[in-house]
Amino acid sequence: MKKNSLIALSLICAVVGALLYALHQEWIIIRSTPTADHVALQEQAQTAIAKKKVTLYFWRNAAWHHETIELIWSDNKAENLQYLINSWLTLLNEEALMTKKVSLQAVLLGSQDMAYVSFDRYPFSKEATLHNKWLLIEGLLKTIRENGIKITGVHFLVNHKPLIDPHLDFSKEWPLSGFSDQ
Repeated sequence: MKKNSLIALSLICAVVGALLYALHQEWIIIRSTPTADHVALQEQAQTAIAKKKVTLYFWRNAAWHHETIELIWSDNKAENLQYLINSWLTLLNEEALMTKKVSLQAVLLGSQDMAYVSFDRYPFSKEATLHNKWLLIEGLLKTIRENGIKITGVHFLVNHKPLIDPHLDFSKEWPLSGFSDQ
């Protein structure tokens, strides 16, 4: 009887040892309840992400021009707006429509789908006319509007403070419909 008990105990120890070794080598993964990080990763993975063709608009030589590109598009409106504005700023830089490279610092959505767009520097050149400034802003508003981002208006900021301009009033939001009839 002792011999049978010893053999059974040895087999049990060998099986338990093999299981513990497999757990240690991560051949077997045992997961209890999901952690908060795991749940957040699952939710992020479940958001629909796809490529979308977007059109970027800008004013040059007395006419509207556009360029179509592909962007990553998701269910997150603020993220889509950030990708869109970054692409628009890159296009303006490539087309030499801005004297200095302007970068987007942040895009936030407030109540009633109001967007707050913060640039890292003043987006206009010192020599820019009122007409050129106005059409630059119209180009951004048209780009947002034509790509179907549902917001009501945009507040323009520089370094997270209201943009101050001697010609245009940026103290209030600019409606997404813009002011252009063109």
